[in-house]
Amino acid sequence: RAVAILTREGGGGSVRRRLFEAGFMLPASNIVMRGGEEVLLAASEVAANLCQEPRNLRDMMGGHDFLELCTHFVQSAMAKLDAKPPAEGAGDQHRILLFGLGALCTVIASPQNHGAFIEKGGLQLWMEVASKHNADPQVCLHIARGLESLVSNSVLRSGLSSDQSFKSTVKTLFSHRDTTIDKAAENCLYLLNKPQEEGSEAPEASEEGDTLGELPSVRGAASGPGEGGGDE
Repeated sequence: RAVAILTREGGGGSVRRRLFEAGFMLPASNIVMRGGEEVLLAASEVAANLCQEPRNLRDMMGGHDFLELCTHFVQSAMAKLDAKPPAEGAGDQHRILLFGLGALCTVIASPQNHGAFIEKGGLQLWMEVASKHNADPQVCLHIARGLESLVSNSVLRSGLSSDQSFKSTVKTLFSHRDTTIDKAAENCLYLLNKPQEEGSEAPEASEEGDTLGELPSVRGAASGPGEGGGDE
């Protein structure tokens, strides 16, 4: 918990960098799989805060362990919330879910990480969280920001623009009357419905660091089991 506190906003980027270089992300990775709720909470906050420093994020994404770690935070919290939904708020599991989503939002804010995110099943996870927790405005804020980052990538957008279930999920985000969520969701729908300008896809993809060959297919990735993109 002490390390988690040190990684918070007040410490600044230099403190986060020094903590990362001192190896404080490594114990989080090693103990998280067998740690209890308090360990998961502290580790998820450390992960979410350390990756806000751009150099840390770049080094963390050198392998895919960090992406898998953040995915584990989200999946673990969701499983426990599904098994025993809290009466009010969601306590520590809710915070773990938010930290995990926040870290993944930071990851996919950089287009060069989109390929790894899709390859590791990130889009399916994102849609699952949106489906199960669309009544939670804090969760929806992360979901909206993440989807906006993904849809801003022209290569991914070309595979998602005709997926009606994906668009339906985006539309569910409007129910909270939150201007920040609404703005991100509106931008998603605008980009998805925007006609692709002839010849514009290749330069934009090159600028973002992704190509069709490097990114896994996203056709149907936004649909759950048994769902199709054009069913609705």
